[in-house]
Amino acid sequence: MPRISRNVCEALDRAECEGPMVRLAEEDKNALDEHVDHALTASGASWSRRRKGYVFADLFPFGCAAELLQQMVAQRRTVRPRDRGMVSCPLSVAERMCDELGLGPTVRVLEPSAGHGTLAAEAAARGATVDCYELEHHRAQEIRKAGFARTVTTTDFLAVRPQAAYDVVLMYPPFGRDIAPAHIVHAHRFLRPGGTLIALVAPGLANGRSHAARALAELYERASGMTSELRFGEVQSPTGIQLKTELLILHAHDEQPPSPPAGLVSTGYADAASTVAEALALIEANPDFERARDSDLDWPADQERAAILTLRALHTALSARDKQTPPDSCP
Repeated sequence: MPRISRNVCEALDRAECEGPMVRLAEEDKNALDEHVDHALTASGASWSRRRKGYVFADLFPFGCAAELLQQMVAQRRTVRPRDRGMVSCPLSVAERMCDELGLGPTVRVLEPSAGHGTLAAEAAARGATVDCYELEHHRAQEIRKAGFARTVTTTDFLAVRPQAAYDVVLMYPPFGRDIAPAHIVHAHRFLRPGGTLIALVAPGLANGRSHAARALAELYERASGMTSELRFGEVQSPTGIQLKTELLILHAHDEQPPSPPAGLVSTGYADAASTVAEALALIEANPDFERARDSDLDWPADQERAAILTLRALHTALSARDKQTPPDSCP
């Protein structure tokens, strides 16, 4: 890891730490600002304009930045983010995402696959009512302990049946081109009419050839999609690699989707097609599907089950529709 100068080490030694946040001493805010900024951002922290300090997103909300600073000073080197491969959303980006939407009281917000809950915490700090889904038990427990979310459900988000109950979806989907589109398409179905989804993503996510990417491209057109580029390196990988990222914004239609005909299952065709795209993306990512499923201890069984159930529901709906539709009359 890159070395840091003695002067920067002294500034870090004088800094005040509050949980995952670092505030420089007044005497160091100007003279060493650029050099200290480089050392902290290279170690996974980002500047929070609202909090006037640097925040280590991978330590949020209960981690201790003081331990990292002690390590940096002792070794005179930057350190790698420690969260076992998870790319965390920088607080500076969370603040910008909430600024984009003007969040405030009475707004109902969902953060799916919440991780440390950085987005949910920022929304709650502005008065919004927040619900979270998180697959990892220990992270879900941290969010519950912090107390900023109304509900925290420990489950695979892609296995959750959508309910159009939210004004806003704030999300940082898994940083992978195969699975991120499926998360976004699924999350969009949780919006109320007139609601907005904003996601931190890699550029060109809808340009892929997978079924999920094509589903996202169609949704982008239908939902008046737009993107806003972020500064290069504002988001980093767990190994310190600077990432190119952007904000993806999608709107929900003002009109409710039409209800299915009487006698059919409640899953609408658009919802079913979207979940089918998620299932196909899962299969497409694993050409040897059976071997991948049987040999992977972390195989998303709940996600596969939800996809199969939805495929079955779609088959039932189509079969019922065929029985109700009279055959075309011959001329």
